[in-house]
Amino acid sequence: SVSKCATFRSPRSPSLSPKLRDMPEGDTIFRTARTLTRALGGQTVTRFETVLPKLARVDYDTPLAGRTVDSVESRGKWLLMHFSGDLILLTHMLMSGSWHIYRPGEKWQRHRSHMRIVVETPSMLAVAFDVPVAEFHTARSLERRAGLNRLGPAPLAPDFDAGLAAANLAARGHLELGLALLDQTALAGLGNVF
Repeated sequence: SVSKCATFRSPRSPSLSPKLRDMPEGDTIFRTARTLTRALGGQTVTRFETVLPKLARVDYDTPLAGRTVDSVESRGKWLLMHFSGDLILLTHMLMSGSWHIYRPGEKWQRHRSHMRIVVETPSMLAVAFDVPVAEFHTARSLERRAGLNRLGPAPLAPDFDAGLAAANLAARGHLELGLALLDQTALAGLGNVF
């Protein structure tokens, strides 16, 4: 059977601004990373395909085929797929994106026109559908990536710092608690279901 790693939409809350109503939840991204690691981790990439020109250019210059998928991790609402040779695929699903996993030859649940990225190994393929943000980075360039380099501590991370999270939230005492919790620089990965 197909294991589907997908973001979900939160129930609409009329009290939140439209920008904050539908945010994918950090725990969903965490589970997606865990599922992708189980499916692809330690395996050699046999094929990489994308419709995104910037990703295609990197693949052309330094092919992904032959690299190993070292791990997949979440940072807040970002998903990072680490490949051997210091190459990291950074994706953010926003409201429309999702990752699905399939066995080779298995029929996709979404139409090919929604495909943005395919990472294939001998036993599985991961397909990113409608992912609006996708970039390749090295470890060094990732440190400078705006939006990622200022994230607060993530509650599901192994190195979660509760003291820092509490201090970050206290510094936002002028905000209602719900809005402070949605500030990704205070506490990364929470959405509006929590």
